[in-house]
Amino acid sequence: MNRTDGENTTAAPGGNDDLAGLRFHVAWCPEDETYVATVAEYPLLSWVGDTRLDALCGLERLVERTLDGQRRDHESATDRVDALR
Repeated sequence: MNRTDGENTTAAPGGNDDLAGLRFHVAWCPEDETYVATVAEYPLLSWVGDTRLDALCGLERLVERTLDGQRRDHESATDRVDALR
């Protein structure tokens, strides 16, 4: 997939503090005729959309779900360790 230069933002686009400081990037992909959003801190995650905003908002939701899952996994692991003590 070839991408043209896009926009970068480090602010939390949707105002979610969990996303603050993450480096989002949205680029146009002429090959697929769509926008592709990526985030530097999670290189395996991306989202495509018909507009920059669609791509960015979709990726925000995906990152939020990923962070929620990581928190749940951490809490679950902590509970298991505490149970062993």
